[in-house]
Amino acid sequence: MKLVLIITMAVVVLGISASLISVQGQQNNVIPQWIKNNAGWWADDSIDDESFVNGIKYLIDSGIMEINIDTTIQDQGDFYLTYKPNPNSPYVEEDSAIAFLKNSNLLEQEINFLNENFRLPYDVEVLAQECGEANAWYDFEIKQIVICYELIDMDYENYIYFHNEDLDYAYETVDPYIYDNLDWTFFHEVGHALIDVYQLPITGLEENVADQFASLM
Repeated sequence: MKLVLIITMAVVVLGISASLISVQGQQNNVIPQWIKNNAGWWADDSIDDESFVNGIKYLIDSGIMEINIDTTIQDQGDFYLTYKPNPNSPYVEEDSAIAFLKNSNLLEQEINFLNENFRLPYDVEVLAQECGEANAWYDFEIKQIVICYELIDMDYENYIYFHNEDLDYAYETVDPYIYDNLDWTFFHEVGHALIDVYQLPITGLEENVADQFASLM
């Protein structure tokens, strides 16, 4: 399912060049009419994401759409992770942002997933560090994703606020709340990175495309 989702995002959300995908020379009557309309229905919200992905899966499983693994992009790089110290954390060491990241293994897991499924022409660093602000970004000039420890601290503070205000708050512990927020933010920045690395043509605002990528992931 993840492979299908990656293909779907690459083709529809990020707009990877059609040269990476070849559609077999089938007669038009081989392709069901609902498949021909699938993207349009998805675009105007007539069908949900799962139905759209199932349509793409049908094309792949039926041999109508073939994924060409011999692309022009050589796998000459990887995402890699660097931790910088977190000496100014407002919390004790075991509750610091860097401790959360290392204990959750979140970034390591997602980076492994990305390296298994994406070919990069060069390395892209994922840097966790203190920034002086709650933020995250992708640096186009040095090809680097930055995750700020202050962003994790802010998520923790937001959780405490909402948990105290709402006794029916969904999470029983703070970790899932921070994990989910950070995971989405990470893939938002990965979206920016992939647009840059592959020089992808996109429609609309890049921020919106990165949002869509993160939401699908």
